[in-house]
Amino acid sequence: MIFGLEYYQPLFIQLSESRARQIEDALHGKPPAHRAKFVHDQKRKTGAVLRGNAAWQLLREYCVSLEGRMREILRRHSVYFWIHLYRRIGVRLSPQHVDKTDQHTLALVRQHVELAILKFANVSRTSDIVRTRHLSRAADVLGGKFAKSWIKFSQSSNQNIDVGEAFAALKKTDQSVLTDFNASDLVDIYRVEGFAYEYWRALSAMRAIGKGAHLRIEDGEMLTEHDDEPKFSKLITAYDTRLDVEAHRVDVITSSTVGTWVIGGKNPKPVMPEGMVVVPVYNVAQADARPWFATLGFKLDTVGEGAATNFVPARLDLNNYLAAHAYIASAFEEKKGYSLKNYVRIIWALCHFNLFPEEFLRGDRNALLTAHLQLLRRGYRTYHRTGNPTYEGTIDRIRRFMNLPHDEEERLRNALPQIISDITLKPETQEKVALWSHGPRPLLILHGDVELVDLQGLPMNLATLFYGISLEAKPKDNAQESRGGQFEETVRQQLADEGYELVQRKPRLSDGRNKETDAAVRIGNLLVVCDCTSVHRRLDIERGSIPGTAQRSEKIRQKIEQAFEFMQFVKENRLGTNFDFTWAIEVIPIVVSPFVEWLWDDSEELWIDSKTPRVMTPEELLKFLASLKKRHAPTIGARLLKRLF
Repeated sequence: MIFGLEYYQPLFIQLSESRARQIEDALHGKPPAHRAKFVHDQKRKTGAVLRGNAAWQLLREYCVSLEGRMREILRRHSVYFWIHLYRRIGVRLSPQHVDKTDQHTLALVRQHVELAILKFANVSRTSDIVRTRHLSRAADVLGGKFAKSWIKFSQSSNQNIDVGEAFAALKKTDQSVLTDFNASDLVDIYRVEGFAYEYWRALSAMRAIGKGAHLRIEDGEMLTEHDDEPKFSKLITAYDTRLDVEAHRVDVITSSTVGTWVIGGKNPKPVMPEGMVVVPVYNVAQADARPWFATLGFKLDTVGEGAATNFVPARLDLNNYLAAHAYIASAFEEKKGYSLKNYVRIIWALCHFNLFPEEFLRGDRNALLTAHLQLLRRGYRTYHRTGNPTYEGTIDRIRRFMNLPHDEEERLRNALPQIISDITLKPETQEKVALWSHGPRPLLILHGDVELVDLQGLPMNLATLFYGISLEAKPKDNAQESRGGQFEETVRQQLADEGYELVQRKPRLSDGRNKETDAAVRIGNLLVVCDCTSVHRRLDIERGSIPGTAQRSEKIRQKIEQAFEFMQFVKENRLGTNFDFTWAIEVIPIVVSPFVEWLWDDSEELWIDSKTPRVMTPEELLKFLASLKKRHAPTIGARLLKRLF
């Protein structure tokens, strides 16, 4: 900072006022104008109704057109330029948007912008943002607007700030600053966010089509409707609400696209246990970051120092992540040429290197404060490329903290160059990045003599790590069955860790008849039956693929049937050779999935009650069981006797 401010703040504040109308038009004028033009060019008449694939394809083409608009804007500047700029504007959505602006939507729109920057910005340009050590004049900063903006700020704030001194102070920081910058660039990043919001709306509409809605053209609008609108709206609202809750858990990674669940903890901790790291996630709730710094031993009193950070810390358990994906490790290694274990080890070392800088390890506590301030303000850390800082820092942490046998450390060192290459943004990487699927997500960005480590992207990197790796079961390893078994075992372990009484899940009768479920929990005189489903989440589900959504719903329906069959078996056979369920006055069948699943009806088959889904995530299951435990009392028996089997 210089004189208590970031170098760009006076100009950005002034532009936010003088360009307010252009920014408003970028967010709320340009996107609907593009939408109306698209509908007109498609020659769709007002009142036309499109169903099924016709509606889905139209929306898909619309998404492609939106990507084209974002590409036009972003290709003019470097990736680092746009990331530097975007992470210096507020983490919020304009309340004037026509659709949702809740926290979950905000997080999704921000990620669409981030991915658009990675995919479409210029990876070879380096002249639009440079380190101050390479600058000789204040006129080189912010496209020549640095001096004028600081003079204006000095006058309006009644401070006697010398621009020459301000530039000298800035130059000493040796930080990266925008050079080739115009006022239109600030407006343009809002244009990208406006199109990203429209992109989110289009994807949401595609998913609605996949769930049975249709599309109606009306005065340049593409409106999603359903033949049974009240029920459909209620189901969509319930689904979105559950997604919103799931999106704001403190433990970042709870599932990956291949259908596994990663158990996380409840609160970030400043001292990292082995395998545990903290990563920055967007502060969509506008949470105060000062309590986090207090756990690190720092008291920050002013908003400028830490309260209003763009990111907040969240815990990520890499040991659990690795264990949850053990079934796919051999397929991963065959595809990548290095082991999943070594990939996760290197991610841990990379995080440790960024969270705990070398200066801190040598006793400089201010270095810890600086590192965490940068991560929670910007989501990334930057290094001067004198040598190979990421490679060297990662090797150092492996050597000092992992205590591996010599041969294992050697294999890890040999894998490091390829892993570093794989997580680095390159032209060939850009081709693979997809806005709708959120992956694959690079973590390293090279820009001239600067190396940027984008830890904000780590949760998405791990969630989408297995894209392109076949999950078809091989006879020798039975990968599909292993995935399901791993998920079931993880759920059972977590139930046991939470103190729940697990009872017989494989009841047998004397005549040989038997049934099996994945977990059976006793709470007083209630028996909760859990059938787990670990179904790979196809990429096209994110775009509302009609056949993909239908296939997933059918698999969920079959699992529900299995859970009800177990319930019926227990109702008819309360005592057997290895079980005694005579105490149970009600059996509650539940299906557990790593994902929030779409429930297509409001029937008792899919809902325990009007607010409780029968198909739950593990987190929802634990919350439901806790509510049963809390409510359970002797009087509950009388209420449930009406439902005796």
